[in-house]
Amino acid sequence: MSKLSLTEIGRKLFHLIWLLVLLGYLKYGIFFLTVVFLGILAVDLLRLEFGLYIPGLFKLLRKQESTTLFAPTYTLIGMILALLLFNQQIAIAAILMMVFGDLTAGIIGPFGKLNLKSGKSIEGGIAEFLVNLAVGYFLLSNWAIIISMAFTATFVERISGKINDNMLIPIFAGFAGSLF
Repeated sequence: MSKLSLTEIGRKLFHLIWLLVLLGYLKYGIFFLTVVFLGILAVDLLRLEFGLYIPGLFKLLRKQESTTLFAPTYTLIGMILALLLFNQQIAIAAILMMVFGDLTAGIIGPFGKLNLKSGKSIEGGIAEFLVNLAVGYFLLSNWAIIISMAFTATFVERISGKINDNMLIPIFAGFAGSLF
């Protein structure tokens, strides 16, 4: 696998913005997330239907995002669904696993030597799983929930390809945490 490009570094650092969005939710509630989502969706609409171009932002787009919704839209869908479907503690843990676990996999993974068929590295997955465990440890008290959420978040990130993992991770990890 190749080393990290500047675009991928930018995309991974963009993950940290979700912390601010989560803090906005904690302070202002679901209405805040709805406003952010509608703003991002409006940018997507203007970009896809009318050719709106925002240079700094669109340098972060992957090729496949040029004709579809871009990652922040999917991320917000996953965040909103997790916060609506699961108790707040589980939802926040699942969202933070998406933020920090996926960020870690994206930074460590390209330097890995053991690759899966998907092109993602085993080393990136191990690093992600350990970070997901740490997130769970700081937010949750039940080890069965922590391990199931960390495993699910890591597994979903490892297998996702055609569906955005930033949407899937909070939903599936949140569901796993809700089973106990």
